[in-house]
Amino acid sequence: MGVLLGLLLVLTFATTGCGPKAGSSSSSPGASGLGHGYTRDGTHIRFNGKRIDKEGAGTVADFSVILQHKVKLASSVDAASFKALSEQYTKDNYMVYYRWISGSDFWVVEVPDADPATFEVLGFNIARDKNHVWVEDRKVPGTDPKTARSMANHRVWLDASNVYNYRRIVTNADPKTFKSYGDDYHYHDDKQVYWIFNTFKVVPGADPKTFTP
Repeated sequence: MGVLLGLLLVLTFATTGCGPKAGSSSSSPGASGLGHGYTRDGTHIRFNGKRIDKEGAGTVADFSVILQHKVKLASSVDAASFKALSEQYTKDNYMVYYRWISGSDFWVVEVPDADPATFEVLGFNIARDKNHVWVEDRKVPGTDPKTARSMANHRVWLDASNVYNYRRIVTNADPKTFKSYGDDYHYHDDKQVYWIFNTFKVVPGADPKTFTP
């Protein structure tokens, strides 16, 4: 458990540098590539050469404690219908899956209640189906999946009613006029300028029409 608590310091949302590494475990010669680092190896699915139904099995309970919600390893994957939507999100005909990472470790876990038939990725860790918007492996209550879209850096997204920073509503932000300044940190609506990264704040006194990051 002490090791996993240490890994919490490097627990992060997925980045483009988290794909297969040179010299990592390899799949069998008959494995077929599915994209985003996943391969189908007979009745098994692998990521970076490692079986997703086995990798992390010994630590997933402790990792649930770190996440502060229970996660279940993808132990019953239907390999025949498995599709890689991104490095983070995958699905088969029966279930959607999300890949958590911490350092070099990963856990591919089930996404309960997600609808595989309508599930689509909006950003690295943001997705939607016909019923919900999802951040990582959890739904965001009260959102409108039909109008949800992700901003360029994927930390910020919006629907018809609100602007979000991950799962949190950006207070008083107007989604109808909300735009990025293009530097991945500063945004504005018609009234205020916002700085948004892992948290958000209003830039005091900034005029949205004249502000320069």
